[in-house]
Amino acid sequence: MQYYLQTWPELDESRRNNKTLVIFPLGTIEQHGHHLPLGTDTIILDSILQITTQKCKQNQNILTLPVLPYGFSHHHIAFPGTLSLSADILEKVLITLCWQLLSQGFKKLLLISWHGGHTSIMHNVSYELKKAFPEKHIFYLSIIDFAFDKIKNIIAEPVYHADDLETSIMLALGQRVLLNKASKDGIVEVLNGYIYLDFKKFSKVKIPVNVAEFSKSGVIGDPTSSSTDKGKVLLEIISEELAKFIDKVIEI
Repeated sequence: MQYYLQTWPELDESRRNNKTLVIFPLGTIEQHGHHLPLGTDTIILDSILQITTQKCKQNQNILTLPVLPYGFSHHHIAFPGTLSLSADILEKVLITLCWQLLSQGFKKLLLISWHGGHTSIMHNVSYELKKAFPEKHIFYLSIIDFAFDKIKNIIAEPVYHADDLETSIMLALGQRVLLNKASKDGIVEVLNGYIYLDFKKFSKVKIPVNVAEFSKSGVIGDPTSSSTDKGKVLLEIISEELAKFIDKVIEI
């Protein structure tokens, strides 16, 4: 159920239900190369949640907030169109809104993002909330990290940004994709054996990434390998895995 479509008496009933899970999705408005729209992360996240909640056995116990469209995208700021909040402002926004939800009596909260750059922010926010509400169940996940083991053999490497994964999913969703402008791009190996801009390769060391330093187009990956059929398979796998997890959380 969409949170903002409920009346306050309905939400009053939901907050008293120990099974109710509130999902807070974090999107972005950021460049995705020459072929994908700025809202790609937001569109994919919103679509995956819609598909997933329909698969959940107890979707009547799920309240999904609207996707927050503005996120932390400073590593894409060199490209026109990107709109980014600073990390500290985004954390304050999330803490403020989640504090209100938990103070009102909701007992389970899931922060979720498609954009990998939100992981550390969700981590910080969840720990601040847990300190204030130790009795609450608070979770956070990045969908790509969550489902990667199940999908990594389907998608072409490298997997990082505006790549085969994102392009295939956008094709499957019937979204605007300028495939004739897609091109494989991006420096992946930053420091041999230590740092890679590829989720398929383990980086022992992390760096603050400015995507413009590694890619002229904004792409780090191979969107030319994408297809609608591949995207449909990816959506099915990701939504199935996510639905299993959400059903377990509801039963806690």
